[in-house]
Amino acid sequence: MVIFLGKHLSSRIDRRVIARVGSVVFLLIGLSFLLSAVTSSAFANIL
Repeated sequence: MVIFLGKHLSSRIDRRVIARVGSVVFLLIGLSFLLSAVTSSAFANIL
């Protein structure tokens, strides 16, 4: 199902747009992991 959806979207949307959206999502996921690690270590130091 996901593969079909990906093929369908890639045929309708420009590849540059897909690459830009993918890179933004990748950066957001990385930032969320980084913030999670920083906040968990900060709370561990408080306790």
